[in-house]
Amino acid sequence: MIARGIARGVAAAPIVVAAVAIGGACGTPSLGLMVAILALAAGLVGERWELDRGRQVVASALGGGIGYATATLFFEDRPGWLGEGWTRVAAFLLLAAAARLVQVRPDGGRGGTMVLALASMIATGQAQGRGGYPLFVVLFLATSVLALRFGEPGRPRRARAVADRAAVGLAIVAITVVVGGGSVIGLRKAHVWMLKRAQNTQLFWRAQTGFSDRMELGALDRLLDSDTVVLRVRGAPVDYLRGAVFDIYENGRWMRSEALAAEQDLAGAAEPRSPGRRTQIHAVNDAADRFFLPFDARDVRVNLAARVDGFGAVKRASKGGVVAVEFVTGPRDRATVAEPTPIDLTLARRSRAALTTLAEEWTAEASSTEEKLDALERHLAAEYRYARSMSRSAALDPVMDFLFVDRMGHCEYFASGMAVLARSLGIPARVATGYRVAEHNPYGDYHVVRDRHAHAWVEAFVEHHGWVTRDPTPASFLPEDQEHEASFAAAVVDVVRTSYDEATEWLGQRTLGQTAAATTVGFAVLLWVIGRGARTRRAVRTTIPQDEAALPFLAALIASLDRAGEPHGPSEPIERLAARVADEGAARLLRRYAALRYGGVGDADALALEMIAHAARLRDGAGPPG
Repeated sequence: MIARGIARGVAAAPIVVAAVAIGGACGTPSLGLMVAILALAAGLVGERWELDRGRQVVASALGGGIGYATATLFFEDRPGWLGEGWTRVAAFLLLAAAARLVQVRPDGGRGGTMVLALASMIATGQAQGRGGYPLFVVLFLATSVLALRFGEPGRPRRARAVADRAAVGLAIVAITVVVGGGSVIGLRKAHVWMLKRAQNTQLFWRAQTGFSDRMELGALDRLLDSDTVVLRVRGAPVDYLRGAVFDIYENGRWMRSEALAAEQDLAGAAEPRSPGRRTQIHAVNDAADRFFLPFDARDVRVNLAARVDGFGAVKRASKGGVVAVEFVTGPRDRATVAEPTPIDLTLARRSRAALTTLAEEWTAEASSTEEKLDALERHLAAEYRYARSMSRSAALDPVMDFLFVDRMGHCEYFASGMAVLARSLGIPARVATGYRVAEHNPYGDYHVVRDRHAHAWVEAFVEHHGWVTRDPTPASFLPEDQEHEASFAAAVVDVVRTSYDEATEWLGQRTLGQTAAATTVGFAVLLWVIGRGARTRRAVRTTIPQDEAALPFLAALIASLDRAGEPHGPSEPIERLAARVADEGAARLLRRYAALRYGGVGDADALALEMIAHAARLRDGAGPPG
């Protein structure tokens, strides 16, 4: 009994280790503890229910659902740690593996269980080493090898050994890939971090990340490294989604002037709606604090309370909820953009002369404002190089260094350079940041916006035309910002995610009572399906002789005795054969077999293993033990 309990504990050990790893990676030990308790409980219960293949899948899915629900209940969001999505995936896979521990000889055996647990560890590894992940990888590998080597009741030893070696090999290869890949990613991130640190030391400023109410050159760097989906765009096509606009520039930093930074509540839309095909933009999660809109957005309708500044940038007014907006393309009638102010022409005194000289040289043949903007845009795109990493002189303003010395940079430098050059010619100009819309999902017929589509551009004022969008960043260096179809894998994955988000949103609109009732009924149905299959399987087995599973092994032992010169007569009882064979070990096994078949005494699985082992010794010429 004690040995059986130890065997069950060893089988559950890798799953318990993986459960604790989940809690460490997401920074929520209580979650890891709860998943570990559930996994250990399944392991200690042991192999009790024999199910057909379909019910095995249902049982594993039920276990996975419990893991998913546990992760949802216990997860606590901690920036920089394992996100909620990956935590749910890891918990689902792990308890799906744990559900196999209570099944008698599930398809794939213990190796299949370890593969599911390994997949959970891979999902947990998305935390990039948080929570002692490398240590848990080593522990998981060690306990997995132990669980596989400990043996599975009822399986031939030789077949089990082959399966064990294959599973262990698969685990070693997979974990090596995970750890190796993580190391490469870690080194790459370390390299990017070191470059940023060096750049920040030279320029005596620290870049902020993402979109905020000010922008330091380099603020979009981290976004440009990420493939994370942030927005989905449906309906009429649009581009250049504005998130923030700035009019004050000071030594590498863009800010909003006090007058235009003042925000007011976005008034409700009046009915009826403007005619035309509407565009809907949905954020993927509730991290977005603003509504991204193109400049030409008319009849804007938002799903949450919102505020708008003088630049026409719209932000949420409260926490909670995922932002969504819809509109038609046309002149703005809400969230309007303020006319130019003297600030839109402001330049640092020490830079004005050099900027004016360069701008006038580039626009010598231009007469109108539009032609001058064309010339500035053309020269920057043709004569400057796009680069993510560059070295700046600490003695120079970053934009001046970009324009006159280094002549390389990314979109923030190109936009800033054009804005200050336009101002030197008396053209009001601002810098806008947001996203380009370029990646089309052909299977869902919508556009996907990722972090790496973050961009900066110029909004310049032209008399009789108003504010116009200009983008001097060379298009050839940013193929991801040009209209293209998403890859098959990326498109399919996002369609699945979208379906999941829509289902989650629908469920979120149900009352607590409705959700609880539906969950209870669903679990009850699944348990009934599983239980019915288990009962049916047991009922069938009662009509089969208890020793039938051992018959092939009896045949193997008798064949070995026959080769050893002690043949079994066609009608000779097993008891008589046991009484006359010289091999006492074989005789003892034969007597146990007779007791099992005719008296129901003994363990068929244990007897089968011993018989095949004894037959193998006789076949290999080793003789009986002792």
